[in-house]
Amino acid sequence: RTSSRLGLAGDMDAGGGQMAGLACSHENSRFINQSVNMRSIFTIVLLAWITLVRGEEMAGPSHVTCGSVVKLRNSQNGRHLHSLGVNYGSGSGQQAVVGTHAGDSSESMWVVRDDGSTPCSQGTPIQSGFRLRLQHAQTGKWLHSHGHKSPLSGNQEVSCFGSNQQSDPGDIWVVELKETKVWEQDSPVLIKHESTGAYLGSGKKEYGNPISGYSEMYAAKGKGGEHMFMATDGVSLFLTKCSLTRPHAHSCSLVSSL
Repeated sequence: RTSSRLGLAGDMDAGGGQMAGLACSHENSRFINQSVNMRSIFTIVLLAWITLVRGEEMAGPSHVTCGSVVKLRNSQNGRHLHSLGVNYGSGSGQQAVVGTHAGDSSESMWVVRDDGSTPCSQGTPIQSGFRLRLQHAQTGKWLHSHGHKSPLSGNQEVSCFGSNQQSDPGDIWVVELKETKVWEQDSPVLIKHESTGAYLGSGKKEYGNPISGYSEMYAAKGKGGEHMFMATDGVSLFLTKCSLTRPHAHSCSLVSSL
């Protein structure tokens, strides 16, 4: 199985900071995962897109929970966390993660999963300090980071890596809440990469062809507006009839917002 390679090595021009040497093979530009697991995840995305959940359409606050399918938008520049079927041409060579202003793409959907070692029941609200993995809904790969440098800013590279059968500590992130007790829709949060201590961030510099208009996503040790993200559209499962301090109580009932 092949995917397009995004050649991100090259010189930036002084004006726009765009990278030269970008290359994308037309033959490999189609990125379609044929596995049963990927099709099932993509089905979730389609359902999410058809039945978009907006906070004002729900009774009570909309919590981000284990199993939620969400879009993550940077609160400062409005760009969505997004991934394409192309790989970095430098650094790790893994699947590229970028920012986009487009709000109607299924490639911006992410599934909230547990850390792979401590199970989290679907519908459990995410509290500050929760260790999670974010799975790209269309390709099934994990939001990942490591020691490689990001191509435009030289910060820490963020990529998509692995599968349901392949995951490592570089896939684990920690949610830090600033305004609420649990993660709520449209409330800004920090998302920290556990193994490096760097925070997910959204840059302003944009790539050139063949992905003109997409910007860089990276990780860095800062907590400013470029590191604040909000969960916007998506599908959320939430618990009712139980205390948030006892999310696994037998009296809890699992309710879908669909």
